[in-house]
Amino acid sequence: MKPLVILLSFTFLSSNLYANSHSQKHFDTGGLSRESFPEGFLFGTAASAYQVEGMASEDGRGPSIWDAFVKTPGHIANNETGEVSIDQYHRYKEDVDLMQMLNFDAYRFSISWSRIFP
Repeated sequence: MKPLVILLSFTFLSSNLYANSHSQKHFDTGGLSRESFPEGFLFGTAASAYQVEGMASEDGRGPSIWDAFVKTPGHIANNETGEVSIDQYHRYKEDVDLMQMLNFDAYRFSISWSRIFP
């Protein structure tokens, strides 16, 4: 029988969460705990490159379809782009530290293809 895996996804706002989390000793989980889930259940987080990576023009990254899509008027609220986003490109070590502190078991991340094949 294959294990049941549900990926709980949220994006870190690195500097804000990091600054606030070190002073917290208790997280309100609404009554949920690891014991509420079946044995072997993995708690993790996920990120999409364009949403968190940032640094769209750094280190040889070429344009992606998202770069073009977000610049089309009416597609994205307030004409925002992911050119900077939350800058996981530079803050990934902080984010991994946060995931460890929050006791995650897994992290699914993506890297922009236009960074690999500009």
